[in-house]
Amino acid sequence: MNPLIDMEFVVLLAIGFAALVAVAAWPARRDERSAGRWLLPVLRFLGTLAVLLLLLNPGNWKEPVEAGTSGWAVMLDTSASMDTGDGDPVGGHRTRWEVVRQAVNDLEEKLAHPELMQGYGFAESLESLDRKARDARSADGSATRLVASGLELLNREQSRGRRLTGIVLLSDGRDPLETPPDAFALRAAARGVPVYPVVVGSVVREADLSLQVASRRMVGFLAQPVTVQGLLRNDGMGPVQATVTLQDGTRRPVDQQVLMVGNDQSTPFRFEVRPEQAGYIEYSLAVEPREGEANPANNRISVGVVVLKEPLQVLLLEGEPYWDTKFLSHLLRGQANMSVTAMFRVAENRYFTVSSHRGLAATTQDLFPATDEAMARYDLVIIGRGSEYMVDESRAVRLRRFVHERGGCLVFAR
Repeated sequence: MNPLIDMEFVVLLAIGFAALVAVAAWPARRDERSAGRWLLPVLRFLGTLAVLLLLLNPGNWKEPVEAGTSGWAVMLDTSASMDTGDGDPVGGHRTRWEVVRQAVNDLEEKLAHPELMQGYGFAESLESLDRKARDARSADGSATRLVASGLELLNREQSRGRRLTGIVLLSDGRDPLETPPDAFALRAAARGVPVYPVVVGSVVREADLSLQVASRRMVGFLAQPVTVQGLLRNDGMGPVQATVTLQDGTRRPVDQQVLMVGNDQSTPFRFEVRPEQAGYIEYSLAVEPREGEANPANNRISVGVVVLKEPLQVLLLEGEPYWDTKFLSHLLRGQANMSVTAMFRVAENRYFTVSSHRGLAATTQDLFPATDEAMARYDLVIIGRGSEYMVDESRAVRLRRFVHERGGCLVFAR
């Protein structure tokens, strides 16, 4: 019903009309011989009832819907992990997918305007899911591209000229591609669309062997040893004896180590290689997959070594000499694979330099490279204290090009 006036006034009018009908019918009660003595009161009663019905305004009334509003969007994770049977918070054996699907169906039935709720599923991509499609759908997706699907949803709604009241996101985990969520979150915030994530399921322990390395990219020198080290991690596999193999770029074994790894523990390994040619050389580490492993893909990992023929050229600059930088300069000059040139400003137009080849010398010449070509002769530039005496605006631009365009390395020591 949608009363034309407030209900309390309708009730008062009904009582008043009933009293008037009763008073008007009272004289007719005395005229018992009249066959139509009750006709007039009945007509009055029916007339009163009709007026009350008009005031009550019965019918299936709905609140008006604002034009251009698409209401709520509900995103349901349809990846295979949603088929895990731990969806019920306490007890029960329903899968995560069954729980979220039933929750969305129940919500749709309770809404005054269910047509304003748009259902979507996401795994490898975004798909529309109405009630019929949800009931027929199973959780079997091979990925959980949450961020990409969220952006696609916002783009679809924008192309339709609609604005969302909010997005409810039901999932059991994060995007496995490690896509930064900022793009989706910022886009939604910019459009004034709040996102309400609802996490289902619990932590599922997965048995797995995995390889981890300290560094995926290293720098070495021709015919000199380079250390490749890392960990073999055992999660829930029980005590394991495994062989870690170091392979070259053609997957030919170079070296092997047999490791004992306790349950839920890590065991370190260490290999040493001596590159025989300059350039980029790729190696890989591998361990044989075991039955029941959750993710055999992490049983192999690649590492790369950039092999140099010549020593690294290092330029160290400091405007206010300090003991820390002196020790750093001494340490670097002691490295066989580094050629160091250090310049220290002691006063205006007074410097002293020290290098790996010429030793200590006083000079009035500023050795900061005057051109991009001169700067390019160095692999590493280190700037210590008092940089304002060594770097002006034009030199800052040269340093920026040295890093961005020539791939040089710039270190600020203090």
